[in-house]
Amino acid sequence: MIDDALLAKINHNCDVVLSSGSAAAVPSLCWGMAGRLLDDRRTVEAWVREDQARQFLADVRATGKVAAVFSEPYTNVAVQLKGGGASVRAATRDDEAFLRHHVGNIVRELARINIPEHFARNFFEQPWSALAVVRFKAAAVFVQTPGPRAGQPLGPSAPEAGHAA
Repeated sequence: MIDDALLAKINHNCDVVLSSGSAAAVPSLCWGMAGRLLDDRRTVEAWVREDQARQFLADVRATGKVAAVFSEPYTNVAVQLKGGGASVRAATRDDEAFLRHHVGNIVRELARINIPEHFARNFFEQPWSALAVVRFKAAAVFVQTPGPRAGQPLGPSAPEAGHAA
């Protein structure tokens, strides 16, 4: 479903926006400070600022449902992963190396679209102690790249998300 090229793109060049919803189907969303897809190509981890994601985190804890959209700013290649059984934990010092690496990647990516480094760092460079980690298994993957395949499932017969336009 997710090939090596898309896995690398998600894990190195993308920002992430997360959404959930209450039991009454009221949506909540927040911008992630970092995100990644693990080697099994199903497990998603995303870091959010607890103080900016209170409703989203409450909804995840209550319903276990999450959707994550990973988007590469320069190309607009985007993919959405949806799943259930999500958990939330406090970030730890063990997360710090990944977070630092992600900030460097996203700063370089945003520079490609003329977003100044100081702005990108100010937004994404957050202390690990202010973050929560949302983890879930993706049950479905969708193309979100603008174009005729936007919103379609990404599967074995579907073109790679970067070629969806």
